[in-house]
Amino acid sequence: MKSSLKRLLTLLAVISFYGFVLPLFASSEAPVVCGSSEYRFVISRGEFFPQSSPGELSELTLSGYFFPGDKPDMKVLSPFSAANSYTLTGSASINGYSPGVQSGVVASLSLPTLCAPSGLYLTVVIDGLPMNVRLPYPCDSDILPSGFIYTYRLEVDGRSLIVSGVSVLPLDNLRKE
Repeated sequence: MKSSLKRLLTLLAVISFYGFVLPLFASSEAPVVCGSSEYRFVISRGEFFPQSSPGELSELTLSGYFFPGDKPDMKVLSPFSAANSYTLTGSASINGYSPGVQSGVVASLSLPTLCAPSGLYLTVVIDGLPMNVRLPYPCDSDILPSGFIYTYRLEVDGRSLIVSGVSVLPLDNLRKE
C-alpha cells in the first residue's frame, strides 16, 4: 500500500513539474517575438532550363518549421513529414535566365518567428513538375526571428532547384522602400 501511494505521489510530482515548471523555463529560454518577417523567393530559369518551357509556377510550399513554444516530436523532418507548412497556389512566371544576380521576387509570404531544427524546405511546382530543396540557414541559428526580410535566390536547372543566394535585411528596409 505504501509503495503504491509513493508511486502515485511521484507521478503527481512529475506531472506537476511538466505542467507548471517546464513551461516557465521554456518561455524564458525562447521568447516569442511579436510581429512577422517577409520571406521572399526570387526564382529564375537556370542555364539548363528549356527555353521552350513556359516557366509557370503553380505552387510554392515552405515547410519544416515550428513556432517557438510548440512542442515538436523529435522525428526527422523532410518535405513530406514537416511540422508546419504554408502553401501558396495560383499562377506566376519565374524570371528569365540571366548570368547576373536576379532581383524579381516571384513569391513572398509573411510569417512570425520560426524555429527550423532540421532546416526549412521549399517545394515548388513549375510547369507541372514538383521540385524541392532544403534551404540553408541565413544566420548562425535555427531560429529565424521576426523583423527581417529573408530573400532566397533559386535557379531551376533541368529538374533541379538550386539555391544561389540568401540575404537577410531588417524589415525596416521594406518600410522605407
